[in-house]
Amino acid sequence: MSTNIGLEHIYLTGFADEAAQDLAGQINATKALGWNAIESRSIDGKNIHDISDAAFDAVCEQLENSGVSINCFGSTIANWGKNIEDPFDITLVEIERAIPRMQRLGTKMVRIMSYAWCKGDDQHPEERFRRLREIVRLFN
Repeated sequence: MSTNIGLEHIYLTGFADEAAQDLAGQINATKALGWNAIESRSIDGKNIHDISDAAFDAVCEQLENSGVSINCFGSTIANWGKNIEDPFDITLVEIERAIPRMQRLGTKMVRIMSYAWCKGDDQHPEERFRRLREIVRLFN
């Protein structure tokens, strides 16, 4: 019985913001583990799709110089901090910022959620699924 599961395509990654707030510290922690990819969630306390364009340019330069890549955007899109009753435009603006940044970095994965749990019984399932289908469509 063969146990070879194509390990050449498996790599480890993690939220480096748990090791450091700044990208230099995140890169150092990632390299210290022998890894070469970060699931980027927060840089200097802001999500990667929320930092300024100038800060994002600096992030790209640091990553290129370090040999570390961003394999996944750990976004705040539709996360627990967002209410399903809030305007959908909030989500659309985040997506509009995330997609070109993902393209620039060659990042093919984004982590999203399904909005915060509502108080009471009505969780607005139709609206949740409508929004999530639209989010998926925009990222495809």
